[in-house]
Amino acid sequence: MSRFVNYSMSERVKKLREPVLSAPEVCVERAMYMTQSYMQTEGEETVIRRGKALAYILDHMTVAIHDGELLVGETTSKRRGAFIMPEIQWKWYLDEMDRMSERSWDRCQPIGEFERENMKKYLPYWEDKCTWDKVRKIWDEKVLHTCGDIFTTHTSSMSGQHFGHIAFDYPRALSKGFRDIIEEANRFLEKLPITMEEQKRHNELKAGVIALEGVIRFANRYSELAREMAQSEQDAERKAELLEIARVCAKVPEFAPESFYEACQAVLFIFLAHRIEAYAPGVGLGRVDQYLYDYYQKDLAEGKLSKEQAVEYLEMILIKMNDLACLMSEETGDSLSGFPTLAGITIGGVKPDGTDAVNDLTYLLLAAENNVRLAAEEVVCRINRVNSDEFITDVCRLAIDMKGKIKFAGDDAAIKQLMKDGKPLEVARDYVVLGCATPTVPGKSLDITAGAFNIAMVLELALNNGKSRLSGKQLGPETGDPKQFKSMDEVWNAFKAQVESGFELAISSRNADRRIYAENVPAPYHTMMIGPCFETGYDIVDIGEKMWATEAHGLTGAPNVGDSLAAIQKYVFDEKKYTMAEVIEALDADFEGYEKMRSDFLSAPKFGNDNEYVDHYVEDILEWCDDIVSRYRGIGGTKHTLSCMAGTGNIGLGMGVGALPDGRKAGTPLSEGGISPTQGMNTSGPTASMNSVGKLDHTHITGGEVYNMRFNPGAVDSEEKLHKFVMMLRTYCEMGGYHVQFNFLSADTLRDAQKNPDKYRDLLVRVATYSAFFVELSRVVQDGIIEKTEFMDV
Repeated sequence: MSRFVNYSMSERVKKLREPVLSAPEVCVERAMYMTQSYMQTEGEETVIRRGKALAYILDHMTVAIHDGELLVGETTSKRRGAFIMPEIQWKWYLDEMDRMSERSWDRCQPIGEFERENMKKYLPYWEDKCTWDKVRKIWDEKVLHTCGDIFTTHTSSMSGQHFGHIAFDYPRALSKGFRDIIEEANRFLEKLPITMEEQKRHNELKAGVIALEGVIRFANRYSELAREMAQSEQDAERKAELLEIARVCAKVPEFAPESFYEACQAVLFIFLAHRIEAYAPGVGLGRVDQYLYDYYQKDLAEGKLSKEQAVEYLEMILIKMNDLACLMSEETGDSLSGFPTLAGITIGGVKPDGTDAVNDLTYLLLAAENNVRLAAEEVVCRINRVNSDEFITDVCRLAIDMKGKIKFAGDDAAIKQLMKDGKPLEVARDYVVLGCATPTVPGKSLDITAGAFNIAMVLELALNNGKSRLSGKQLGPETGDPKQFKSMDEVWNAFKAQVESGFELAISSRNADRRIYAENVPAPYHTMMIGPCFETGYDIVDIGEKMWATEAHGLTGAPNVGDSLAAIQKYVFDEKKYTMAEVIEALDADFEGYEKMRSDFLSAPKFGNDNEYVDHYVEDILEWCDDIVSRYRGIGGTKHTLSCMAGTGNIGLGMGVGALPDGRKAGTPLSEGGISPTQGMNTSGPTASMNSVGKLDHTHITGGEVYNMRFNPGAVDSEEKLHKFVMMLRTYCEMGGYHVQFNFLSADTLRDAQKNPDKYRDLLVRVATYSAFFVELSRVVQDGIIEKTEFMDV
């Protein structure tokens, strides 16, 4: 029997939701106040400057309480804002200032005169000081020569963002309160000898205390504002609400909350400061239904809270998660369009003891999401054998109604992935999914992405003696004339050699980038919110193996490579229909004049159809790449791992790749998502598609993967069809599949949205495992969604 209850959205919440549907406005306050702080702290230790900068920003940024708000606080001075991070990059903001409101995608509102003047005034300060300027100076010539072709580091300096993919220890912060954490840090500092060896740890904790004090003052500013507003408020009910806001903001997060309302406000302040200090996509709230459940249960039992009130508070949190749009340059936006913030909330699965984690608050979160339906909050449903069919059915019914908003993660695969990387079973069971699809454990591990690795380009290099077919650049080692290859072993060996060379450069670039981050943009507030960092005094940026830290290199185009190798095996070495020389000539010609060969290659076995002839090649690719990256270590002993995801980078990276033996034409997008079958090539039905992905050894891709599917709404429009869908999803997760997400939209609807965007302003779609408003995406990303196989039945 379903436990889901549909609660009506109040008029109060409807009014609060409306502003975050508008195009974002650029906010200059963070950049302005950070620069002012840095100008005042020249010569001080970097980590101290970072702590002071966060506190200075929080002391000076605009605070506002909007009509009807019960939970207060914002990331920027705008209702839906996009802020600037000059410590990572600065120049492109000035170069693209006038084009931000004219883009065909990720379009902001025109920049105001205040923002324009202060961008010009403060951003040039960061020349040769920001991480991107410094990274480019220390990358060697080989890295500079190949970056953007074989790999990108778009998750760090190149993107203009910090790391993201970091989950705070919310239970610890709520149970202690910031004042207790500050006192604990001060006691630790008193005992810590100020020797040369300990100076870095000493400064880290000292900076963390400065940051926490800044967050407390930030909350107190809202308390003071609420009290001032109450004095002139004529409506008695609103006056009482403002006085309660004043009371709560004077208490949390400085002291531990004692009620559900207080806990929700504390969570919000912690989250906002997290974003403001060091933002990147993938900063979420973790397992909200677990750590807020005791507050909810207590207040409900004592009659201090109703379920309707709890839903309203949760709705307000979800809306606040949408107050920030991730602003990126035109170049980076090619890989991550749609203002992706990926603010994750994970539900379902099991508790650390292995029992069912689903509770009443889980369902209230679903009810809140059912009402809010915005882009930024990423609800991830974990699926475990102990979860009931009723629960999964309720989540699937909601996902279908929202056209695919919710994504799913299989516990069996995720827990094995985390354990392979060193997490104990009980720790691994408490995982959340951050960013695109990265499994990590809140407050206990750091599992971030390292960028995209263009495995399709690597195959091209193997089939062109190390040269790019389109640019002619020598990007990899000379591995022999492919026209002379006499066996699949020779093809495979050339490919493996190019993989080894490519990863050596990719990891070298990433390690250099991490070193610059560690030296220039430590995050002392993060340190105070994450147990291992606080306990050791090591910053989140360079804690490494002291915190089960991993960095995942995301393969782009693995299905293309598997399909290509299968085509070569079939038509060159098994059936001997073509020679390798003929294949290379066809690729050089982009199949012009070789249409019959291309037709054959397109008809060859394709990944996503449960055909071992091709599926084993994808498995071999993952195994080999995993073996390569596992040989390396990063900053502080960080473990390099593998993933299969690259945002919408399959489009940008595909532009540089010539024709491939899978029948793909030069310059066209690669297979999307990461491990999703190539668009339109999984023609044997959804079960076959899931079998291909699910039977892979997912412990080779412990950094996560992205698997996208699109169903026609008619495929799930009855209870019988819904039941079949749920059983298919459960089977996929229980057979070892890790990630899957769905769009329940017809191609006709999507094409109509392209023609009539004003009719579909709030149409949400799944992109490369993040949600976005369809009309905010670039045309090429929209087309990629439309081109996915549309399953008409389960």
